[in-house]
Amino acid sequence: YIPDGEHLWRFFVAYSAVFVAEHDEKIIGFANVFRANDKAIFLLHKVVVDRKFRGQGVGQGLFSQVVKECDRHGFACLTTVDPENNSMLHVCQKFGFTEKEYKAGYYRPEEHRYVLKRYPSR
Repeated sequence: YIPDGEHLWRFFVAYSAVFVAEHDEKIIGFANVFRANDKAIFLLHKVVVDRKFRGQGVGQGLFSQVVKECDRHGFACLTTVDPENNSMLHVCQKFGFTEKEYKAGYYRPEEHRYVLKRYPSR
């Protein structure tokens, strides 16, 4: 139980596309996307993998499902990444997030982000 986590998880499951990775019938990772209000864009909100399973292809498997869903709908996909998160930047690049814009102070003055965008495969 994580305060507010249960509430957020229920929203994810009810109102977004949630992809899960399991091991021994336990969730070890998830990714979720939801549709933006104004365009044919999915917003990739979270990709989370249990620390014990990182570096084993779990995140790539989740990304594969995300991009398949985006392509199925013909939607672009948008996400933000910490400029120092090299592993996430690498995976995003691998899965076709080719548009990258640096945003200084995106959340707070000291919290910068890259805004990354992937266009659907035709």
